[in-house]
Amino acid sequence: MDGIQLAFALIIELLKLITGNNIEPSSPKPLSPALRQEVRKLDQTLKEYKLLCENQIDSAQELVSFIEKKSTDISALESERQKIYNRIRRPKSEEEKKQNKAAARKISAKLKPLRKDLKTAGSITERYPHILELLETERAMEIQVKTKNRERNYER
Repeated sequence: MDGIQLAFALIIELLKLITGNNIEPSSPKPLSPALRQEVRKLDQTLKEYKLLCENQIDSAQELVSFIEKKSTDISALESERQKIYNRIRRPKSEEEKKQNKAAARKISAKLKPLRKDLKTAGSITERYPHILELLETERAMEIQVKTKNRERNYER
């Protein structure tokens, strides 16, 4: 794992520790308030991580190309559906009108998961810098606590 996948995997593991989805009976509490707020978005984070893993997206460039590919697929299907809608307006028979409506519904069904993936990928691009910042903040606070504990032990 590299880049984006690693950041999401780390944040998910931290959130699992926080929410008690771990083996240890006493779960550690997050040090930063921002990470505590991130617990509420765990479902969204898991969805985003699943998308990254399913499509083997490891870098920001791969994510951008994935978004572009999905956008072109969506626009191609939408233009095809629009052509079918135009044929529905001027049908030659009722049978042809029904066939066109069924074809339009099939295309709409294909569009739904593509749009969902595109929306999730868009949220990844928005949240990725925030997740990196959370990881850095949590790491800095953890180091600070360890240093403080060492100083206390040294004074005794």
